[in-house]
Amino acid sequence: LPIGLTYVTGALSRFGRGVGRFILGERKVDWSIQLVPWIGMVSGAISGAILASFFPGGALLVVSLTVFAVALASMLMPRSLRTRYNQRVAIKRAPKGA
Repeated sequence: LPIGLTYVTGALSRFGRGVGRFILGERKVDWSIQLVPWIGMVSGAISGAILASFFPGGALLVVSLTVFAVALASMLMPRSLRTRYNQRVAIKRAPKGA
């Protein structure tokens, strides 16, 4: 059943379903794209903790500048790379009268 999920739980849910299907024998690896947000979240948490402990006064400034640089880089990214990571979602609809 489709369930409304937030970004974090949605990424976890899609990743878990993909791993489960892979274990059960479905050899599609479309779910592996869910590693991208998880790697981002984990690396952000680790780098944030390191920054806060070594550079407490300027940690927020460093993070803000990093986010700005990533946003700028994503705006300047070639279209071929941007469309490569757009995932198509197949919506299965119940037959009429069901």
